[in-house]
Amino acid sequence: MTPTPTPSAVAAVAFTTDAFMECGWLICLADVDDDHIPAVAPPAVAGPALKPNERSCSEGLRADEEEGLATQSAKAPESEVGDRPAAKVPEMMNLNNLKRVICLLKKLVQMIEQRISKQAEDFKKAKKINIEEKKRVEDVELVRLMKENDDTNLEIS
Repeated sequence: MTPTPTPSAVAAVAFTTDAFMECGWLICLADVDDDHIPAVAPPAVAGPALKPNERSCSEGLRADEEEGLATQSAKAPESEVGDRPAAKVPEMMNLNNLKRVICLLKKLVQMIEQRISKQAEDFKKAKKINIEEKKRVEDVELVRLMKENDDTNLEIS
């Protein structure tokens, strides 16, 4: 049995999916609840615009959908939603929305991974620059001390 999302969650998922797919903006699903409008943030890299029939997020999801269509057509001739029993239509809509949520969550995880890796690269660069700066300061200090030592040796002799 599939979980039944609340109407506001379904609306948020539909809005999120449409907003993400059509204009490339992402709404954080963690902020979605019954009486809160989530914040909208632009993606780091905007992807290509998709056609309405290409709303799946990955090749694996497309393959799953095609496999589902193949098993449906093997069971019965190709039919539309109107030909199905009334009880099946909401279940199909919920499954479609759940697939969209899964799709968005995968994209969100990818975006988070990209941002974390970018931050790690920036941190490594900053650390490397800091180490190089310390080496330069140490080299300058070493040259200064060597000059002082030479001057002191000249004064003594």
